[in-house]
Amino acid sequence: MKNRKKGQILVEAVIYVLIGLALIGIVLFAVKPKIDSSRDKVIVEQSINSLKNFDDKINEVMDNGKGSVRNVNDFSLKRGELMIDGESDEITFALKGLSKPFSELGTRIKYGNVDLVSKTENKKYSVYLSLNYSNAINLTLNGGDDKKTFSPSSVPYRFSVSNEGGDRTRLLVIDIEQT
Repeated sequence: MKNRKKGQILVEAVIYVLIGLALIGIVLFAVKPKIDSSRDKVIVEQSINSLKNFDDKINEVMDNGKGSVRNVNDFSLKRGELMIDGESDEITFALKGLSKPFSELGTRIKYGNVDLVSKTENKKYSVYLSLNYSNAINLTLNGGDDKKTFSPSSVPYRFSVSNEGGDRTRLLVIDIEQT
């Protein structure tokens, strides 16, 4: 009789553990998409703020005249890609693989000077943030109309933004260098 009670207690304990694990699994299955969506939203908002900071430094350099230099310190890039395109005078930040669109798909939204567009790619969503200077300044990278993509890194990037001057016949040249 004692062996039956011990066996019954052991079976009941195993069943309770399995029921508990099943409940935890169900809760995680229901809550994980919300957590992912909230995390993605925070990442997009931080990226917008990072680009606004970059834009502020460029505007400071433009306002302070030829020879002025500002540093963009600690540009964290944990996710996504930063593209600086001297040829098209544009800075773009691409965040891919989001669980939900940040905004209405295909609609351009302005956050100050930052343009945001959500797109769908391979059953996932992407957000493209951009600063376009094509009609305002000649943006250069390391002194030339180069194009470079910066990948995610555990170490923050550092950039130097300098005003190289301009005159009535050509646009103001703003150079960005990775330091």
